[in-house]
Amino acid sequence: MTIKPLAVVSAFLLLSTCAPSVTAPPRPPLTPTDIQAAVGAISSQDKTTRTLFSMGHIHVNGRQGELEANLVIAAAKNPDRIKIEITHPWGRPLVHILMDTSGLRVLSFTEKRLYMGQPGDPVLPGVLDIPVKREVLWSIIRAYPVLPPYHQVVSEAGSRLVFLTREGEKAAVMHMDPEGFIPQSIIFPAQETGVVYKDFQTEKETIFARETVVGDKEGNTLTIDLKAMAFNEPIPKAIFTLRVPADFTKMRFSDERKVP
Repeated sequence: MTIKPLAVVSAFLLLSTCAPSVTAPPRPPLTPTDIQAAVGAISSQDKTTRTLFSMGHIHVNGRQGELEANLVIAAAKNPDRIKIEITHPWGRPLVHILMDTSGLRVLSFTEKRLYMGQPGDPVLPGVLDIPVKREVLWSIIRAYPVLPPYHQVVSEAGSRLVFLTREGEKAAVMHMDPEGFIPQSIIFPAQETGVVYKDFQTEKETIFARETVVGDKEGNTLTIDLKAMAFNEPIPKAIFTLRVPADFTKMRFSDERKVP
């Protein structure tokens, strides 16, 4: 499969509006005390994460075909910096993605191009016309939900939590394990983005999912299987850079114009 950087970024950032199927009878809504405990547990995990470094494997299944590749992610906060490297199983670099305060850059080794833009730019018209929110990206790379800004939390039924804005819109919908308040999935309706979590592990009291699945309404899916994850270790500044070969063409994401 010839990997396109637009397809990779779209797979990382697009949605699953489908919630996990429910076979058991619906449970009664959570009590205010349980809601507070569940939200507090989710928020505390985010607050304790300053940096992360992970290695694993990705499988993309979409309209442009399938891809099996290796994955390395480095991320830090204050300010937010995210570096993603995708390589062929034999070691050949495919795509490097860098997101920081200066914008979004994607280095495609197969196309010999550097794509540049802002997270809010349409990465591919008709496929990704939405601004990418911080909580969406971190909910994927962190392998654990990161909550959006919200005004109120309600429990519609059982362990389904709905995070509402001041205007009453749904900022996120989270499904949790009713037994231990472990998050199973989170959906961001406004961004049409959702993530499903499986096989939770603990690293120095920080919880993360070994398997994270992202899907979209078109039927595209991306699965991340983590082999290693480390939190709050120092990450050199040099990691958050891109080395662009001299013969690569620079392009704008928004309209793919060539940049001098």
